[in-house]
Amino acid sequence: MKDKYSKQVEKTNKKNRKKFLKTPFSARIILLPQCLRNSKKCIGEESGPFFICGGCGKCKIKAITESAIKTGYKKVYILKGGKIIPSLFEKDKPCAVIGVACPWEGFIGQKICGEFKIPVQFFPLSRDGCADTDVDIDAFLKFIEE
Repeated sequence: MKDKYSKQVEKTNKKNRKKFLKTPFSARIILLPQCLRNSKKCIGEESGPFFICGGCGKCKIKAITESAIKTGYKKVYILKGGKIIPSLFEKDKPCAVIGVACPWEGFIGQKICGEFKIPVQFFPLSRDGCADTDVDIDAFLKFIEE
């Protein structure tokens, strides 16, 4: 049985879907959680509220970033936490967002996007937690190309 946050993020995804799909890739950003990194092998570097992918390929962030860039996305951010999102939106002015997270963080992220009137699509982690999480890479890469 799905928890209330999973149900809510699905509902918000449906509500935002058409507007999101009308947004060109070049006006979209992707927000990834730092917990998606391989905590033992990651060579990425911390930079303020972000991690910068080192391109080692020891987690799925490299493949996601490369696919997003190839598809034409404006930017991919690896966030250390969600508190940076409002100032990131003010600086970057995205027209649409894809966020990868656990349902609770996705729910909070969708609320922030709603405050900025930015259509958002949430994509759930396939294994959540606070470190070494996972995402269904094939489904996600297909998802970002829509």
